Amino acid sequence: MDEEREELDEEMMDDIDEAIEVAEEEPGQGEGPEPKKLSKIQKACLEFCIALLNHRITRREYDSPLVCALAVLGVKEDGWKGPEQYPPILSAVIKIARFMVVQKGLEMSGPEEDSGDETDDDLDDSAYESGPSQRRRPKGCLQLVQKMMDRFMVRGSHSPMQWMLDLRTYGLKIHYNTTTVRNNQLSGS
Repeated sequence: MDEEREELDEEMMDDIDEAIEVAEEEPGQGEGPEPKKLSKIQKACLEFCIALLNHRITRREYDSPLVCALAVLGVKEDGWKGPEQYPPILSAVIKIARFMVVQKGLEMSGPEEDSGDETDDDLDDSAYESGPSQRRRPKGCLQLVQKMMDRFMVRGSHSPMQWMLDLRTYGLKIHYNTTTVRNNQLSGS
């Protein structure tokens, strides 16, 4: 039994070595295509969408252009879309907004960055410094996305996203707590 295990381990090691050799022979394999840079119009659209998401609601929800646009998406010929139709629309907009925030973070962070791990310099206690603060490292994508998420992508942010999240939750609650009339026919035995 131990001989079989040892033989299997040797076979697996040979397979791993072979896979490494093949990977080294073909550089570039396994790497995704180089990400394309956004065009000027794409950047402008991204900036506009982020500005819509970052709009602070201070008095009424409908002072926000994004909330007004979403209200238009809730209209149908004979009234308003119900809890079966409107929450999926909100879910789609929320998902796209999250992708846009990540894209904005990538754009703001610039070209390839380090892994984002803190170095010892980042952990130094600034109270012991005698001069101006140490050089600031540019923020990575993760920190930029986190900052945007905290500022306008969560509940409590008084933003259109809060309105979307609250309305979607309310719509889903109605959807799951309301019985619907179904056209079920019982088959005769």
